Amino acid sequence: ELLSCLTHLIVYQLTSYPFMLQFYLAMIKQKIYLIQAGLYAFFVGISRHSSLFIALNRLKAITSLAHKEDFKRFFFVSLILSLILSLTGTINIFVFNRLHLVEMNFGFGDIVIPRTISTGNTLSIIGNVQTAIVSSATVLANFILKIVRNQVEQGLMLSSIVSYLFCTLYQINSLLASYLSIEFCATAQFLFLGLASIIPFW
Repeated sequence: ELLSCLTHLIVYQLTSYPFMLQFYLAMIKQKIYLIQAGLYAFFVGISRHSSLFIALNRLKAITSLAHKEDFKRFFFVSLILSLILSLTGTINIFVFNRLHLVEMNFGFGDIVIPRTISTGNTLSIIGNVQTAIVSSATVLANFILKIVRNQVEQGLMLSSIVSYLFCTLYQINSLLASYLSIEFCATAQFLFLGLASIIPFW
């Protein structure tokens, strides 16, 4: 989560500040901006998929302990799957939807704006569907965990359920904003993302 937030700041958020212009011009010169964008996509994927597989591994651990089974293989398989599934967004950034920076001036100083050069939306659609499935599965897995675990951990499970519920709503809003051009969804999606990020803290 921390790495995905940090790379998101570098790839998207800080580009709109004039005092960061020289930093991004240096990134353009060294041709490392696209690498940062690829890392961001990878870290977001790792964060999303690891949350699902952590919940699944906890469920597997509960059932394995009850039946005295070894669940190490399941752990390693889930780790490999988490890494492989996270490559979808990274490949999309490097091959089909390459990010680059455009220098602009809106009257308050020179800044750079991220722009996408798109040559195909296939991986974007696959990534959106994958995200929706993983988020929904994470909500379901944590809900099952809440039922089978003791009361001490139920608060943690509940926060995970609510957090990923908002994460799923964020993904739905993103899809509606992208494919149906609904302005309200484009504006409201960051509310759901903010709630998904803040709730685990409380």
